[in-house]
Amino acid sequence: MSDANRRDPSDTYREEAAELLTRLETALLAMQDGNEDAELINEAFRALHTIKGSGGMFGFDDIVAFAHRFETAFDTVRTGQVALTPELIEISLEAGDHIAHLLDGSAQPADGDPIAARLEAAMGPSASGSASNGEQASEAASDGGNDGSGEMHSYRIVFYPEENAFRYGTNPLLLLEEMRELGTISASMLCDRVPPLSSLDPSACHLGWEINLESDAGRERIEDVFVFVADNATLEITQLDAETPQAPASPEPQAAKPPEQAKPAPGEGPNSAAKAPASASASKGSESLRVSAEKLDSLMDQVGELVIAQSRLADISDRYSDPALRSVSEDIDRLVTNLRDDTLDIRMVPIGLLFSKFRRITRTLSKELGKSIAFEVLGEDTEIDKYFIELLNDPLVHLIRNSMDHGLESPEARVAAGKPEKGRLQLAARHEGGEVHITITDDGAGINLEKVRERAIERGLLTEDQEVPDTTLQMMIFEPGFSTATVVSNVSGRGVGMDVVRRTIQDQRGSIFVETEQGRGTRITLRLPLTLAIVEGFHVNVNGGAFVLPLDAIEECVDISAKEDLASESRRMITIRDEYVPFARMHELFDFPYTPGQDRRVVVVRVGRERLGLVVDEIIGQRQTVIKPMTRLHRHCRGIAGGTILGDGRVALIVDVGALIPIAKTGSTDRRSKPRGAA
Repeated sequence: MSDANRRDPSDTYREEAAELLTRLETALLAMQDGNEDAELINEAFRALHTIKGSGGMFGFDDIVAFAHRFETAFDTVRTGQVALTPELIEISLEAGDHIAHLLDGSAQPADGDPIAARLEAAMGPSASGSASNGEQASEAASDGGNDGSGEMHSYRIVFYPEENAFRYGTNPLLLLEEMRELGTISASMLCDRVPPLSSLDPSACHLGWEINLESDAGRERIEDVFVFVADNATLEITQLDAETPQAPASPEPQAAKPPEQAKPAPGEGPNSAAKAPASASASKGSESLRVSAEKLDSLMDQVGELVIAQSRLADISDRYSDPALRSVSEDIDRLVTNLRDDTLDIRMVPIGLLFSKFRRITRTLSKELGKSIAFEVLGEDTEIDKYFIELLNDPLVHLIRNSMDHGLESPEARVAAGKPEKGRLQLAARHEGGEVHITITDDGAGINLEKVRERAIERGLLTEDQEVPDTTLQMMIFEPGFSTATVVSNVSGRGVGMDVVRRTIQDQRGSIFVETEQGRGTRITLRLPLTLAIVEGFHVNVNGGAFVLPLDAIEECVDISAKEDLASESRRMITIRDEYVPFARMHELFDFPYTPGQDRRVVVVRVGRERLGLVVDEIIGQRQTVIKPMTRLHRHCRGIAGGTILGDGRVALIVDVGALIPIAKTGSTDRRSKPRGAA
């Protein structure tokens, strides 16, 4: 492996720790409304414990020390000694932020002392007594704690690592060293699983250990020693002086238990329940592989080139009509299609990774605005191209802040309007055809279109006698510098954020739709393509020019005779199964010469509720299409999503159907960048 391809292990830890901090924050915010669910507490605790444990392996000692103080204090919640209050959640969120700052180097270790002190003070004597400062915490990170009774116990531990333990970098002797820190141990090696020499794999671990431990540590502290290796290993922990022998802690029987049986017995603490999901999570993680985004992008580029090469081969096959060549072309087409689909799947990630950030934002902002808001998230499992995860952050922040500041009324105004005092804000995602739809819905006051119109006239966007549909007025909130707010706050009001939303979405071939009702609320929908790389396209010719229509937008194709073409010159409607469908000629939309009175084809496309027939000269057929971005000079041309290279080497334009429909309906031929999505 070249140096360029060899990743710094600490970078891997930073990525994993960032994901764990997100899980910690999500669990804490889920409990903010009094939902003190045992599994959520365990989820938060597991995230902390893993951050601490992995941090020690990669040399992040400052994080280990702080995480240990955090973990020790939070353990009082996990064991039921302290109830989780809003104050504790607030301080815990700050503690998570401090770990994030330590990760990116923007904070010093000492910066966390006041936070840890507040956390320990809020948790009570049991938390502060175990770790009063960073040095003690660092030492305590390896002492394993105790069961709180001060009594010494005798344990017998049988441990067989999994055979691949050495390949994963596990050193069982380090585990024995960690066990030694819990108390007095005596260990003997178990060789009963060592195979005959002829079949022995020297890279596999065939050994086991039997350990006798005298310690005041609780059972869960012993299990914590093996938390990173227990999966697929054999681990039995028996408390020899217990009145009733405890069940072996082998992970396999635990995993087989139904959830209600996996709950801890009264007085035993929740740790045993926590292990089952932790093991399941670890098992799931061992089946995945972390790959850098750069490698995925490179793979996608190569697949794109392969699609273009396959398209050329298919074109040659069509020209020569050789059965053998056609057979090979079809086989390669099938393989390339499978490879393309698999590669696209790899790039897809749950949008919940993005949505989880907004729970914190809405919580903080609702306090700042003095509004009580119920924030709901739906469709977190909806998958979206990884590229959009970072890209959508800023637009969604602007939309949510705008809804909370301008959309949702104050508690007093809501009560006066007969609404519940608490406002509702919903963030949802779903797949719709070949798109991802993200909606932000509030039950606030709605957009005051009269005020929008007045503001538009003041800014010269409309004349006083100009009549425009409501949809046009709704889209004006995305004009640069447009705002109906009378007061500029530190949240919104300058008319900048919504312009950012529009530009970002349009740059990615997406569109925005607004639905609003005075006094009832507003729903803003962002429509984005599932992927930016490859689409299934429908190739058509228009006066010798090649175009590609996204297959997902196509409903059907019909013929239009020369007679019908001439007859429809004035009304631009065709009849399909007794239903009138408006149509537009691609020739006119793209400034090609048009000679009426010829037999042509109509491709009927649909975006949402909008339906339109596009007249073309010839339909070539369906092909995979690699999307090449437009140049900076042409990227703002409305109705064009990009370009592609056809099998015969020609360049074809990929039509942005969502943008083309409004152009066709208004009869405009100006395709320079304008607000899009207004039906």
